[in-house]
Amino acid sequence: MRICCIGVGRWGRNIIRVLARLRDQGDIEDLAICDIDISRAKELAKRYLVNEVYGSIDEIRHSKYDAYVVAVPTKYHYVVVKKLLPHSHVFVEKPIATTIEEARELVLEAKKLGRVLMVGHIVRFEPVVSHLLNILSRLRSEGEEVVNIYSVRIGPGPFNPVYTLNLGVAHDLLVHDIDICNYVLNELPREVVAKTRYVSNFPYEVDIIANYTYPSGTVAQLRASWLCSQTMKRRLMEIQTMNYVITVDYMLQRVVKEKGIASYTSNSDYTSLVLTYQSKEISEERLLLGSHNEPLLVELKHFIECVKSGKEPLTSGVVGYIALKCIVYALKSAEKGMRVEIPWNEDFI
Repeated sequence: MRICCIGVGRWGRNIIRVLARLRDQGDIEDLAICDIDISRAKELAKRYLVNEVYGSIDEIRHSKYDAYVVAVPTKYHYVVVKKLLPHSHVFVEKPIATTIEEARELVLEAKKLGRVLMVGHIVRFEPVVSHLLNILSRLRSEGEEVVNIYSVRIGPGPFNPVYTLNLGVAHDLLVHDIDICNYVLNELPREVVAKTRYVSNFPYEVDIIANYTYPSGTVAQLRASWLCSQTMKRRLMEIQTMNYVITVDYMLQRVVKEKGIASYTSNSDYTSLVLTYQSKEISEERLLLGSHNEPLLVELKHFIECVKSGKEPLTSGVVGYIALKCIVYALKSAEKGMRVEIPWNEDFI
């Protein structure tokens, strides 16, 4: 299997590193690089022993490649993927596109051509997410259901006032957490109310708080922000059932499950109250990342397996479309200053 990577900027460099490793261990046969900055492409090609280098998509000898991995800026996702789908299967970084209309067209085009279209919602491939799903499965078997989700995804800031090709913080960061909410709840939100913040020297939102309500009644309160220093970074999610709170720390790959409190007496004095306020049950798991379970490695191996087998990816084009639509409607809510319904009447979902 031969793969060409389109775009080797900040994140594309990581993709080339991982693809080169997959080539070296025999998962793929050959690798090529395409980037508008040809000097950057050649530098990485030399480092990772890549023989084929292109300066534009139009230069690619498409018959040579079985799949493409696209890591160009968000604003170019649609045009690049649209050009590549007629030739082969495509993996594109999140979000799938900038608009719902673009995303719909890509999903339908991939379906018509029989192509695998996978979107880089990498958080689904983090070890803590698999562990979280196992915990929730056990709790549901005990009659517990999720009633609320809270997440915060901050930084690193500041945003770059010059670089706007990846749009705002909703497309860049919030899209991760709404996708995970949809994934763990296995349902789609029916409405959203959101609020955004802007600054004078940047055209897109730099902070967003979005509350999504699901048909089951579960509410997901999600915040994404670039309003912080370059050294600030936070990636947390709390999932609450009636009796438990599960806290996921994506940065530390840590999951803490806590059950209620041991005892509580309203007429206790303050010291006694503090001493008795402890969990009935608490457990902590630290899922260390190693070379074998790096999320990007697991994600790209999954894409390769899907291309070889023809099966639908975990983060298919439809999954990418759904996550993007949730973001677009949150931004609509913020713009209108009101709660908006999210209609799900697409025949491909």
